[in-house]
Amino acid sequence: MFPDSPGLYETPSSTERKEARNMKETHEEPPGREPGDERWQPAPQQHYFLVLGDGSIHRFQWSGTPFDYSAWQYGNCFQTRHNAEQAREALKQLLWALHARHGR
Repeated sequence: MFPDSPGLYETPSSTERKEARNMKETHEEPPGREPGDERWQPAPQQHYFLVLGDGSIHRFQWSGTPFDYSAWQYGNCFQTRHNAEQAREALKQLLWALHARHGR
């Protein structure tokens, strides 16, 4: 089951919120990011889309948890399903190219 399923979302505890704040403060920006290049980040309780390891796309609600910040920091946090689908296709092409180059 996933957080976008009805009735499954729970408000994060004060410990989770504190951990999320600490994670946000201690994580560096991804390599190659230009200063001032602001990526979209969901507001509290706003939904975002994420590409899972099997290529499926799921909607999550931003709670400021370490999971949320990790997805965002990695670049796997999309404002629309369409953006997530485009990223999934690009990732698939990259992975297939790597397999072809390094043998299957």
